[in-house]
Amino acid sequence: MALLDVHDLSVQFGGLKAVDGVSFSVNDNEILAIIGPNGAGKTTIFNMISRIYMPSRGSITFSGRELTSLRSDELPRLGLARTFQNIELFAGTTVLSNILLGCHVHRRTGLVSELLFLPVARRQESAFRAQVDELVEFLDLATYLHAEITSLPYGVRKAVELARALAIRPKLLLLDEPSSGLNVDETRRVGELIGRIRDRYRTAIVMVEHDMSLVNRVSDRVLALDAGRVMAEGSPEEIRNNDAVKSAYLGAADA
Repeated sequence: MALLDVHDLSVQFGGLKAVDGVSFSVNDNEILAIIGPNGAGKTTIFNMISRIYMPSRGSITFSGRELTSLRSDELPRLGLARTFQNIELFAGTTVLSNILLGCHVHRRTGLVSELLFLPVARRQESAFRAQVDELVEFLDLATYLHAEITSLPYGVRKAVELARALAIRPKLLLLDEPSSGLNVDETRRVGELIGRIRDRYRTAIVMVEHDMSLVNRVSDRVLALDAGRVMAEGSPEEIRNNDAVKSAYLGAADA
């Protein structure tokens, strides 16, 4: 059984069909890239999976659970994490605080034990801090651990958002344009990092991405969209050689 199964997914805003009958699946430890021109419905699909938008038709099954009946705040406990094209961090706090928020999804202590900082709360906080330290080392963030988010370069903030998502210990990680705003060298490092995340944490990854060099390097499969519909699905090589994809996306000026 697939880890994520999306079937006949559709959503309409007014008279516009933003996504129209999209189906795909993601297996354990797989990297799937979703590509397409601007307005193809890529981020809209992410917003439906992460329960920001309600589909008008279709189903989304994750680890055997139907997601359309759940709230967005229930998804992290199931093992689904996401980053955003526009970075979503708590600006007035530190790197440490932001990453710890991801850990606290797995909090098992109550208010009283935490207020009194009982042994069970201390053990839990110690485990969370050890997890943060491991992620900080993995993503090379030690220099910035106690820095405020607003003082950090853009690329570092993207790494912090990724660390917070990984702190959830996801089975599936949704990456919305991970190379957005990065230069060529930074994009190359992101590609290497995505592969390391999959190998180290055994996490399936779905990424929306415009940079085809990144897509070709890291993806197992590619789903190509246009105008809210699936044009093609296959290996990076198959998608590169697909005439419809070339016409709609790969040869487009804004791709």
